[in-house]
Order: sequence, then structure tokens, then C-alpha cells
Amino acid sequence: MDKPCWIMRLPQIRFVVDGLLPQGLHILAGAAKTGKSWLLLLLSLRVAQGKPFWNLQTEKGTVLSLCRGQPQPYPAAADGSD
Repeated sequence: MDKPCWIMRLPQIRFVVDGLLPQGLHILAGAAKTGKSWLLLLLSLRVAQGKPFWNLQTEKGTVLSLCRGQPQPYPAAADGSD
């Protein structure tokens, strides 16, 4: 017979950003023009490179960033092409 859910051993939580951001799906939401896209860009780059984010260690990994409402990729191409 299976153990009740309160007795089950759960796997240890793995953090992408040490003590701040656990592995998994996250939604970053807030008021317009508050820097969410830039924060997500910096966070994504740091995790993809395995470099510290806000002096916190990161676990190097693959990043998928989906940004709604951006008319073109960040940063904009200097020559105006997409």
C-alpha cells in the first residue's frame, strides 16, 4: 500500500538562483514600464552563462524566455532590422 502524502519524501528543491528562484515555471508580472523585461533579460543571461545574479550563485542551464507585448526583440537591432 502507498504511503499517505504527508509521509512521502519529496525531492530536494533545486534553485536556479541560490535561495531566490527555484527551478520551474515562473511568471513575472507588474505595472507597465517598471523594468520587468530588462530584469528578465539580465536574469536569463546570467543563468544561461552560469554567472552570479545580484551576488547570488546561479546554476548554469537552458533558459526559455517568453515576453508578451514586445514589438521587437530586446535590445533593438541598430540597423532597424528584425
